[in-house]
Amino acid sequence: MQAPSSPRSSLARPPALPRDLDGRGNDCTARDAIWRRYQGDDWAAFDALPPAVRRRLQEHAYDAWSVNALMLWRGFRRKLACSATAERRLLRYLDTCEALECAAFAETYRASCGSTLPHLEARASVLRYSGGGSGVERACARPDRKIVFCGTTIGTP
Repeated sequence: MQAPSSPRSSLARPPALPRDLDGRGNDCTARDAIWRRYQGDDWAAFDALPPAVRRRLQEHAYDAWSVNALMLWRGFRRKLACSATAERRLLRYLDTCEALECAAFAETYRASCGSTLPHLEARASVLRYSGGGSGVERACARPDRKIVFCGTTIGTP
């Protein structure tokens, strides 16, 4: 005869959560095919970046990998004489990377689902903090400018 199990023994350890086979969590995009992620302390790298770049990384539509951003920041700063110029160039580069990733994700979605990404179909924008938007929002604020973002034309001349 088996000894009765106590109710506490079943609650002692929560059941293990299911894991993805590839260990990527819920990241099901094609990022690994596009970018290379450098290893390092993400928080220390984030803290070493200028405030404007940190804010832009927080606004990104995806995780921009702060170790990669710090490596880019150091490269731009070494290459350019002025830190302010390097900062502006890095911010533009991050906007370009965001647009490239959005386009790649939209293409992957179109190939797997056979339709346009719902966010693009709805012409939804990435939420940004007020006052410090990216080049995409600044271009949209000016009615005389037209910009193509992820294959979608935003704004009309």
